[in-house]
Amino acid sequence: MVGAVDGMDIYKLTPNDSGFRLIERADFESRTAKRERWYRTNSSGEGVQYAVCPVCDNPIQIIGLYRLPKHVRAPFGKHACKTIPDLASDDEAARERCPYFKPRQHDQHARKTTEDTQSQKILEILITQFDRVEYILRKQTGIRFSRAKLKSMLETYRETRGHLYTGATVINVPWIFAYMSNATALFKQHVSNNEALTEAVVQKVEGAQVGVDGRVANEPGCWFDLSVSFIHHRYKKDKEEGGLQESMAMLVTSERKGVLVDVYKQVIEFDHQYFQNLIDQPDGQGYRNMELVALAHEVLGDLIRRGNA
Repeated sequence: MVGAVDGMDIYKLTPNDSGFRLIERADFESRTAKRERWYRTNSSGEGVQYAVCPVCDNPIQIIGLYRLPKHVRAPFGKHACKTIPDLASDDEAARERCPYFKPRQHDQHARKTTEDTQSQKILEILITQFDRVEYILRKQTGIRFSRAKLKSMLETYRETRGHLYTGATVINVPWIFAYMSNATALFKQHVSNNEALTEAVVQKVEGAQVGVDGRVANEPGCWFDLSVSFIHHRYKKDKEEGGLQESMAMLVTSERKGVLVDVYKQVIEFDHQYFQNLIDQPDGQGYRNMELVALAHEVLGDLIRRGNA
């Protein structure tokens, strides 16, 4: 969606920070203590507030923190398009790729030509939060992939350099991980947490059944083809103060006598805030599956630069 007004409803305080916060006056004042690094005076003598874009690490100006412009419901961030000394440098290339600056569709095969800070952060998040990545995908799709399937998906992510995909950001890590995978066979995978998918498999795929354990199985003497793909990564942002929406489609297909048949389709909305809430949980709170974290580190760990490890 090219041409949408530049704006965001989230921020962070420095380029080195991870995660994001919603822009809200009391929280911003508390976290900055209204210090000069974030509170400044412009050439007209007006007080202005700055922060950092959580996606591209460029400086942003907070608009409407104390006085909202007409027809604007909440304060928002806008890329400053210049370096703010002692806060953040302006990186035009990173800014141009930022979905908050220019929401647009990306070719699934489009890659950055070189590694950068953002791609390294994406890798770090995917590895250290891989159990939560798996949890979110399982919760939204109803599919619980086996360890072997997850390892294969990680290997595909590595082979396709998924962290360099131009549409990948630090806030869409779980979904782009799935989006980078090829068609993944669903035989012996658990699908019972998605009733609509389960019903579609049973009704539309000859010879397929879902056992009492929730796994896709075959009827005696039958063979079938059934795979899931993640396609159509899309951005949408239609209001000035932010509210970026991302989605992709989950498509389950079966091939019969050389003909591809759609079995089930579902739009997956990216819940950036939910993923951030999981990451923000204090140590010791919430269940962690460190075996999955170790698996991600095994496949991708050597891609992390030593200074970032």
